Amino acid sequence: ADEQADAQMITNSTFCAMYSTRLTQTSDSGLQVKGVNLNARFNGPVFNRVLQVMNKTYGRTWLESNARNGSMTAMQLSQSELLYNPEYARQCDVFADKVEKEWRGK
Repeated sequence: ADEQADAQMITNSTFCAMYSTRLTQTSDSGLQVKGVNLNARFNGPVFNRVLQVMNKTYGRTWLESNARNGSMTAMQLSQSELLYNPEYARQCDVFADKVEKEWRGK
């Protein structure tokens, strides 16, 4: 396993999960819908499987540390105008596609 890539995946997953939760709370209805859809993906079975495997492979401390990186970034973003930049939602969609494709069979 590539620990660096795995760490980045956990950071990105956490970022996208928190970012999409925050989108569901905006007054922009288009972004709200986007947030709900993204959130369902990042809390879905594929990402749960990723978390289980990473927890077993690297342990809880490693998992929490990398998740914290993603959540800090999401919190900073959600307190700024950048929250409304659709590019982040697009990137999370692309990232979800990649992980779902890679992990669906695992």
